[in-house]
Amino acid sequence: YRGTDPKKAMADFMERVKQYEARYEPVDDAEECAYIKLVNVGDKVITRRCGGYLTSQLGFYLGNVHIQPRRIWLALHGESQLQVESRRVGAATGHLTPRGRCFARRLASFVKDAHASFREEHVDTDPEIVVLTGNAPIHSQTIKPLLADPLAFEAAPRVSTSSLLNELCGGDFDGLSVKEIQDRYPAVWHRRMADKLRFRYPGAGGESYLDVINRLRPILIELERQRKSVLLVTHLAVQRCLYSYFTGTDAEAIPYLPLPAGAVLELTPTPHGTQ
Repeated sequence: YRGTDPKKAMADFMERVKQYEARYEPVDDAEECAYIKLVNVGDKVITRRCGGYLTSQLGFYLGNVHIQPRRIWLALHGESQLQVESRRVGAATGHLTPRGRCFARRLASFVKDAHASFREEHVDTDPEIVVLTGNAPIHSQTIKPLLADPLAFEAAPRVSTSSLLNELCGGDFDGLSVKEIQDRYPAVWHRRMADKLRFRYPGAGGESYLDVINRLRPILIELERQRKSVLLVTHLAVQRCLYSYFTGTDAEAIPYLPLPAGAVLELTPTPHGTQ
């Protein structure tokens, strides 16, 4: 309907629906089969004989999706002292550098302006934004300027922290620099470079990218369910996984996504995919 008068487009669409109703037969219990009915994109979900793991998960997922306009902003945490020292991003300690604090202030300004612009286009949407972060100190430091002036928003942002959004855990190697791993543990480094998606760091809590993908499932359901705009401040591995979900990136490419530091990725979910 691009370029068509909105009234004519709506009239044509409703006529098409009427033709569908005259010819299509709804599935009911007489069919003796498992089915899931989705009514008005999440207004109602009807399931029958969906006792299996996959079908039950499908019903749960479809009960959370919707097409209400909102924005999702993905931002890496501000530059930390550990990054400057060439240590692994996975380390949860440390503080922001002056450059990192500057990014935090610019991030706050961007989100305020972007949300105000979005609200002008979609006045019926919820004025509150949700801020989701990991629980590392550099996450809270990155969003601190955003929360310093709640009056800059129509409604004060609602913050939620979760360890699910923390960086990929390096196990016994957490905090080591890339060079230290290469020099002291060349066999481990070779295994990692051979398969970054499935390689799991040795030691307690060590993770692979696949592990991060699995632990992010509740976060992805929350993002599908959420009708408010959301800002996520995360580490690189987590942001790669989140970005790949919304853009349909192949799993094998996730560990290599070149996501920029000091930038904000703005995603707009639509009925036809994510822009």
